[in-house]
Amino acid sequence: MKSQTQIRSWLTTLSWVSVLLLCGCGKTLALGQYAWAVKAFEQAARDQGRTLIVDDLIIEVSQDLDSRVAGECVTGTFLTPTIRLNKIWVESSDREYLKLLIFHELGHCVLGREHHMNRLRTGSPESIMYPASVSLRQFKKEENYYLAELFQTKSKKNVSQIGGSSSAVVPNRHWSCTHAH
Repeated sequence: MKSQTQIRSWLTTLSWVSVLLLCGCGKTLALGQYAWAVKAFEQAARDQGRTLIVDDLIIEVSQDLDSRVAGECVTGTFLTPTIRLNKIWVESSDREYLKLLIFHELGHCVLGREHHMNRLRTGSPESIMYPASVSLRQFKKEENYYLAELFQTKSKKNVSQIGGSSSAVVPNRHWSCTHAH
């Protein structure tokens, strides 16, 4: 028969495991004024043949990011994925650029994508997961290609057929991804 000390130890361990599971399994959805971008992301996924529902995410505007960082994704064990947007960038960007930035960060926070360093033969980034932004003009010109690549529904043939200019990256428009553990 087990001693009372062993039973208490087992119950204490069980209690802590229960607390961790309850705290870690809750989902938080706090999109604020950026719900429109998340809905557009979900629709873009559907348009690419993927069913995607974002139900655990926080989007917030921060004054604490380096001025060269437009946004970042913070993820980790027992953390609700959080997109932090630089207040300076938010105030100086139009809705289309914010959509592109948020799609990039959703690629990290929701799709689990890392930065994609490849470039097309034209010099343009091969993906919106490039660590510096694809120009808005380039994205609009090749939006179907970039969304297919983001949601991993493109073929290699599409990559070699894409055109563009070598000036597709806007200097100093850097995105950041932080994975807290």
